[in-house]
Amino acid sequence: MKPDVLDRFLLSPVRKSSLILEVLVPMTSLTDERIDIEISCQKRHLCFLSTERNRRVVAVKCPPEILTEVFCCVVRRIIANIGINSPKDQLAVSHVCHHWRAVVLRSQKYWSYQPIGIRGFLWSTEMVRRAGRQPLRLWMVIGRYPRESYNQHRSRALRRAVSLHIPIPYQSHSESVSYLIKAFPQTFPTLESVVLTTNGEQSLDISDFTIFPRLRRLVVDGFSWSWNPLSLISTLTHLTLRGRIDQIWGEQCWLSVVRLTNLMSLDIADTNTPQYKDDTSDFDFSGHSPIINLQHLQYMCIAADPLSITLLIRQFELTPLTSVSINCTYLRRSWEDADDDTDFLQLSCLLKWIRRYVRGLDKAGSELRSLEVQGDPFDWEDNAVILRLWTSECLPPQRQDTSEGNMRPHLKIRLANAAQESEGDDPIGDGFGKELRSYLWRIIPWLRLTKLRNLRIDDSGPAANPEEIFSALPKVEVLSLSNVELIMPLHALSSRGARSGRCLLPALHTLVIYDTHDVEDRDVLDLVKYRIKCGRPLQNVHIIQCLDIRPSFIEKLRKKVPSVVYEEYNEKERNDRWRDSAIFKINRNRKSRSEEEEEEEEW
Repeated sequence: MKPDVLDRFLLSPVRKSSLILEVLVPMTSLTDERIDIEISCQKRHLCFLSTERNRRVVAVKCPPEILTEVFCCVVRRIIANIGINSPKDQLAVSHVCHHWRAVVLRSQKYWSYQPIGIRGFLWSTEMVRRAGRQPLRLWMVIGRYPRESYNQHRSRALRRAVSLHIPIPYQSHSESVSYLIKAFPQTFPTLESVVLTTNGEQSLDISDFTIFPRLRRLVVDGFSWSWNPLSLISTLTHLTLRGRIDQIWGEQCWLSVVRLTNLMSLDIADTNTPQYKDDTSDFDFSGHSPIINLQHLQYMCIAADPLSITLLIRQFELTPLTSVSINCTYLRRSWEDADDDTDFLQLSCLLKWIRRYVRGLDKAGSELRSLEVQGDPFDWEDNAVILRLWTSECLPPQRQDTSEGNMRPHLKIRLANAAQESEGDDPIGDGFGKELRSYLWRIIPWLRLTKLRNLRIDDSGPAANPEEIFSALPKVEVLSLSNVELIMPLHALSSRGARSGRCLLPALHTLVIYDTHDVEDRDVLDLVKYRIKCGRPLQNVHIIQCLDIRPSFIEKLRKKVPSVVYEEYNEKERNDRWRDSAIFKINRNRKSRSEEEEEEEEW
């Protein structure tokens, strides 16, 4: 009998690898929400996937007896929410559940997980129902049981859970969440990993997790969190806190982090650290927080404003760190309220810390192999600077490869749309953009990156003393530029070096020019000729999406350079690429030039 409630009921053949049941349930009269129920005998989990919102609703690792109960419970709950109570529909649902139970039990021999018991599972779902009243949002990962006999230790299987991931529903009461956390150790005494996520404004006390005796990994995302410094979780090795620090505790929360001596990974984002007065010219906060010396710390990611980052990071010892990621967001206010001196002083303090960090690495016998600076610090609507530092011991995750090309030191500087000198007024103040830009460009000579081989500069404004910049990078092999005001000085400096017998960037063999409108054919060709005169000819030239470079020029260039890659300017492709980039997302609220001209004409 085909059920009328379910529009489609597809059951794949029983296989050893997986068993898939796909059900399409009419949730409302306008939209249909499909729930994919997948049982994989290799992964041994049940997954309800809502394709309308493209997120996982329920995922449970448990034996087939529990799977049948979960499926029947979910189907009945969905039917109850729809409001169908006719005997015919109830009979159809019962038929589907009976067929599902028979198919699941047929593949029982492929399961090696121990049953956890109906009572234990229903008790845990009841706890979540009390906390959020939305049991379908539960995501419990109860897994990694030892392989034992299927029928042994039936009552103790639930007590061997290792990891737990629960999204807390929106508008859940904070006391219910705290009650839920305190009840978990009684049921899951061996938990080593706990992940709590929410999209609301719930508050959470990290001190509640001190009752977990074996907790190693803690992820708290979306909460307004606080931490009593008297509470200690000594077993933690990986800590992720993404949310707001409760104003009641403020700086005392960091005292708890200091005491985590076994911590290997620290990730703190969107923190609301206290702001200090502007008269602290030296930014010496050593009296406010102690020196942090975490001997096992290998990775650290901090996202905050420059002053808060400096307040926290300056207290860390530099030797044990192998990877640092700093996400710095600041100046989130309108240009009318901008304070140029304060903003410049904050960023200046952060850059001074970077220099101090590099010097500390030199003293420790290590060196900075990769530095990435990207963002738009001058966009007065939404400003962000991302600074990432990697030492030679820990390369970025995207470049952790054994190939020689990926192991090369890398430097990327991205300051797009920064302090453009237009006919209008400077939104951030007179001269502030030039001064701050000059300060940012000083990073390169400061760091003394003598082993740097890959340099990419994506910028739209003038650089301070380009000769000093290029002279500080003697081993750069690949140079990528989109700034015409850097290409022109490079051309002039190369011609000057050819006459004096000194070649700038002697190891350079690949030049990439992309996304620029003002570079002419003659400039690129002269640069290639001067490199030949210096005895350091270019081996590769890539010209990508450059408006003023004509296709006929490429034939002349191929006679001088062995390998030339040319991508003709296409406005649609270029706009599509920029639309997908982070720069476009930062400037998404800006009006285009054509829209502004149309408004002026109408006015």
